[in-house]
Amino acid sequence: MIRCPSRGLDMRSNRITLTPRLFRKLDVIARRHGAVLEVKRRDRLGCFGLWPGVVGEVFVDKHATEGVGVCSDAAVVQIANYIDVDEFQSSQRPELDYCKVEINQIYPLIVYHELGHILENYLMWHVHVAAESPRSLLPKVARTLNEVLADRFAWRQLYPMVPLPKHSEIDEEHLRASFRLMAERGFTISKLRPKPISTRLEFYVPVGHVRHAIPWATQAGSSKGVIACL
Repeated sequence: MIRCPSRGLDMRSNRITLTPRLFRKLDVIARRHGAVLEVKRRDRLGCFGLWPGVVGEVFVDKHATEGVGVCSDAAVVQIANYIDVDEFQSSQRPELDYCKVEINQIYPLIVYHELGHILENYLMWHVHVAAESPRSLLPKVARTLNEVLADRFAWRQLYPMVPLPKHSEIDEEHLRASFRLMAERGFTISKLRPKPISTRLEFYVPVGHVRHAIPWATQAGSSKGVIACL
């Protein structure tokens, strides 16, 4: 989860809105990696993007909303309907310097980051089971490293030939020690092979999109001072 001049960008504004065209491009990326996207209002989501850690409910065919077998489970990645660029760039990350992400790549990075949580992370349920007590630091260490891994995964997809830019306050020795600790405790990074799903818009549609429609930013009371990013 991520808390915290290009075509289509108005430099007088510090927000990027998720347009239908951009959503479609991002949704295809997610589907090719075995997930679908669900748009959430930024104020309700509480972050830029989120993989809840459990599968979500989707309509296999949005035109058939009644009857047996209509709904199914799928990996549903949630993304905010707009991004505050200043807030994004000031996000405190354990390694990656978000200021180095091009503005027109912010939304793709968010999507790839959440896909990284699905495809290339430590399994948190495994960590919690292995923790000796509720006060164990292992879950906290694993969560931090999962953020590192998800950022690395996203950066590789967007900039495969560019070294990952690290922010100036990174404690690299601490990160290396954390990875060593996980290895010493027998934890390995789970790496899954993506299982693509249909890229047709009418298939595998999040239930919320069918029942409540997609909350585009202009519908969420945030259109003033907001620009669109193609």
